[in-house]
Amino acid sequence: MVTVRAIHYVAVNLKVVLVPNGCVATYENAISALRANADKKASSKARVVGLAPCSVAANAGWTIVGYLDTPEDLPVSAVLAKDRLDGITTRQTSPPKVEAEAVSAPKQKSGSRTSPQKEPQPPDTLPSPAEEWAAAEQVRRDLDAADRSALFWRLGLLFPAIGLFGAGIAVHKKNTEKRTTRLFYELDDGQQQRFNIVQEAVGHLSQCHRLWRIHAESETSDWKRNAGASSLVRRVPVSAGRSNPPRVEANVPISSLSLGSVHFFFLPDVILYLEHGTFGGIAYDDLRVDPSSTRFIESDGVPADSTVVDRTWRYVNKHGGPDRRFNNNVEIPVVRYGVLVLTSSKGLNIHLNTSNADRSQAFAKCWQALQPGRSKSNGERVRSDPPPPKTQVASDAVSQARKMLGVSASASREEIISAYRRLVQMYHPDKVASLAPEFKLIAEQRMKEINGAHELLKGLG
Repeated sequence: MVTVRAIHYVAVNLKVVLVPNGCVATYENAISALRANADKKASSKARVVGLAPCSVAANAGWTIVGYLDTPEDLPVSAVLAKDRLDGITTRQTSPPKVEAEAVSAPKQKSGSRTSPQKEPQPPDTLPSPAEEWAAAEQVRRDLDAADRSALFWRLGLLFPAIGLFGAGIAVHKKNTEKRTTRLFYELDDGQQQRFNIVQEAVGHLSQCHRLWRIHAESETSDWKRNAGASSLVRRVPVSAGRSNPPRVEANVPISSLSLGSVHFFFLPDVILYLEHGTFGGIAYDDLRVDPSSTRFIESDGVPADSTVVDRTWRYVNKHGGPDRRFNNNVEIPVVRYGVLVLTSSKGLNIHLNTSNADRSQAFAKCWQALQPGRSKSNGERVRSDPPPPKTQVASDAVSQARKMLGVSASASREEIISAYRRLVQMYHPDKVASLAPEFKLIAEQRMKEINGAHELLKGLG
């Protein structure tokens, strides 16, 4: 026996005949046996004799084995059946009507050579369409229940994780508070005034549009391809402002200089020095600030607060003009920048460039205002001797001026001018531009002394 289903499409008078997967051969054998015994009246409910039984699982699929034209139940080709099915324009929400029946072959004669076989057991009853829909609905409900269960477990894990995160934040905050040092200053009027000067000095630097720290300066002989520069500078941008040292809090605002790996924090009583996680202290009277200015060939864009003092070319000739052999020879501005050299007795040596030279001079003046009122490192006040008589001061100054210029007491005015010009040729900043910053600093200080001596002797007539 082969279970057969027929899906009836009333709108196009068509039945689609299906048999379970794996029973197609049995169905075809049964149909062939019925056609061969057409002289006998075959019953659709006869038992199969001499054919292998067809047993399939309940969840086996179905295979289309033919199409019938209703109501005559005449065979229809697959092409014609497809055309009829394509002509259906109305979509129904309910499944099509399914009719179930059985197809069997006639019994064989008693004289047949084929040995009789035992009557096969009828196959397991296949589920009806309603049962299949109910099973699908049950699967959907099971999936929904599984999703809800998974969501529940996720939420169950999320809330403990949030609790652990909050606990971690609380522990971190508590540890940070334990590791934080709190400084409380009570400043008198004099100390407050000096501290205000320190903040004003750093404020001048913070108002500069650009700050750089000079890491290295090397002499170059290829001035033609370096816009006429005699030395090359390696610099990095730095900043000035207000910030507290790491793990330190104070009841007063703290000015700071961030110079890459080096940081200065200007506390009321000491300058805190931080480099690579190591702290150090610098006394205010131990930090020396030497200001100056420089002419810098700027190829990275001129800051808004800088002064352009000259122009040069990317490729220059020996007369300072453009080298016509280069097509991309562009004009480059020469800018006046401020220079600050920070030194101390403990080996500190930091060179800074400021985009505004006046701001660097203002910083140095504020710093110089701190020195007369500062104490020595041992805590004792600087003692000043009574001033010498004016005649002695004038005589000593003239003697020092003549010694500086290298002239005698009877030297004429022309000899004094000639000695002054000779020394200027030796110590002028342009003459030492290619040397190390330490030599530039010495030359600059010597030029100040030479100019002062010349002005003093020139005033004597």
